[in-house]
Amino acid sequence: MSFTVTRSLLNRSIPTIARSTVIKSSPSTRAFTAASFRLATRKAYTPQHEWISVDLDTRVGTVGVTEYAQKQLGDVVYCEVVEVGTAVERGESLGAVESVKSASDIYAPVSGELIEMNPALADKPSTINKAAEGEGWLAKIKCNEDVTDELDQLLDADAYASHCQGEEH
Repeated sequence: MSFTVTRSLLNRSIPTIARSTVIKSSPSTRAFTAASFRLATRKAYTPQHEWISVDLDTRVGTVGVTEYAQKQLGDVVYCEVVEVGTAVERGESLGAVESVKSASDIYAPVSGELIEMNPALADKPSTINKAAEGEGWLAKIKCNEDVTDELDQLLDADAYASHCQGEEH
């Protein structure tokens, strides 16, 4: 018997897991609970519309702007990120995104060291519009050891969705 974990279930009860993950139970395993295994990845959001997905084993976090933010920005024409090797503190500017409508600073959702920029954005910043929370990621950060404490101070998917609805009203 196998269970397919859907995205809607994930957004409610599990911080982050790869899409279309199939979890199989053996005959000796009669029940499946989300708390019965440790997730290696956790995704969180800032009120300023950045997201971060952190691999908790390696402490590498991928950062980008949210789908909501890219819609508000419009067509992205340029983006920049601080240099690789730069130490960043939570809440500090990590870079900026410019669109035909406006420009917006990007803030580090956690503290650590910037270890990689998305090379695809140099030639195609519009990738952010096509896949803001996927291929349009901005940077990768090697997070400090207290990353779980910092993630606890950010929003989960449900809290972020409520935050966005509040901004629309």
